[in-house]
Amino acid sequence: APTYVHATFGFRLGSNENFRTQASLGGGALLDVGCYAANVTRAIMGEPVDVVAQGTFDGGVDITVSALLAFADGRSATVWVSMDSPSEQQLAVVTQQDVHRMESPFVRPRRPHDSYRLMVESFDDSALHGRPVALAPEDSIANMKVLDRIRAAATR
Repeated sequence: APTYVHATFGFRLGSNENFRTQASLGGGALLDVGCYAANVTRAIMGEPVDVVAQGTFDGGVDITVSALLAFADGRSATVWVSMDSPSEQQLAVVTQQDVHRMESPFVRPRRPHDSYRLMVESFDDSALHGRPVALAPEDSIANMKVLDRIRAAATR
């Protein structure tokens, strides 16, 4: 069973004119790439019982956020996301027996649009053919609650 998870997703935005830098449009690293890091962490560990976080903000937008999530039975996870870093994606899962690592778990560096295209195609298939969506709305809501907790902890 996993005892610790470490998930990172960072990139350099490079432009202050991007919608990701606008608080009124839901900008910030947490909503842009933190959703992936938090979701995979939750899929592996379940729901956190406590959240501690630190963030760098500009104009009300989170630029870089580090979070420590505590889970039942002393398990923990760290989530780090940034819009002001070199390209970084990593997932590490520690168990009693081994450490499992995955580079680029969210977007393939040489073909970054493929991952997003697959998500859109999956949703399109569900909408057009009445099939269940790959990720249940309840899971998305639970993920947003964790992201809200991380943001609240980072702004204290």
